[in-house]
Amino acid sequence: MFLRVIVVILIATSPLLTGCLRSFSLITVNRDGSAVITDTLLFAPRMISMLESMDQSAATSLWSDSTVQADASAFGPGVTVRSIIPLEHQGYKGYVATFDVADITKVTFEKSRASQKLSSPPESGSETGAQSQSGNKQPLTFSYDRKGHLVINNPMQVDDAADSTQAAKPTPEEQRQSLDMMGGFLRGMHMKISVSVNGTIERTNARHVRDNTITLMEVDFDKLLDTWEQNIELFSTFDSLKDGDTEAIDRELSKYPPGALVVETQPKVTVTF
Repeated sequence: MFLRVIVVILIATSPLLTGCLRSFSLITVNRDGSAVITDTLLFAPRMISMLESMDQSAATSLWSDSTVQADASAFGPGVTVRSIIPLEHQGYKGYVATFDVADITKVTFEKSRASQKLSSPPESGSETGAQSQSGNKQPLTFSYDRKGHLVINNPMQVDDAADSTQAAKPTPEEQRQSLDMMGGFLRGMHMKISVSVNGTIERTNARHVRDNTITLMEVDFDKLLDTWEQNIELFSTFDSLKDGDTEAIDRELSKYPPGALVVETQPKVTVTF
């Protein structure tokens, strides 16, 4: 499942990147087929301090103009940078980048781009981590008829390595140890990807809708880890879910508190607005 892919990427990066990232992406589609992407990235104080101790310019390179320009190119043709605004929140530092999109059907949005950016921190003028990674990419793409009928192509990412072998079921003690390890890496992280429309949603098959906004993915690792620690059986069941078994995934995710773990499993999300 997509979350499993994200967890693997994050844990594989480095212990130095512990709890370092909060990422919120919102794609707003206009009726004429243009769009706006609002991308918020926040880095934890300890990561900023680590980078500054290594190189005074390293911390700011995480959100340099050239890095954000590279993101615009990665999104697709006709995407330009409108603004880059520095942001500080609860000790985290980063930026809000706003991109103008000429044609939403030209956009590709890699769902794991934030974690991939961390796995290969950008240098000024170089490719972003999202661009340079060559792993299992299944980005969001869009179809639109300019009459209010939008299709979000939302392929589920499959962790082939995880499914290729049948490991023995871990004991409760081993599961607790895994949770403790994950907590050390992942607490403080929060990721969310949403699509909104500039208008009123009349019909949609999306499962996570509020007003004119559809949540495709949200992981609040503090809430998620708290939930698993309180109910180890939920963690055990989650760990055994099969990639692509959308019915089982939806059924299991309905047991989680709001905002802890949201995954839209529809491969094609249709919206009429």
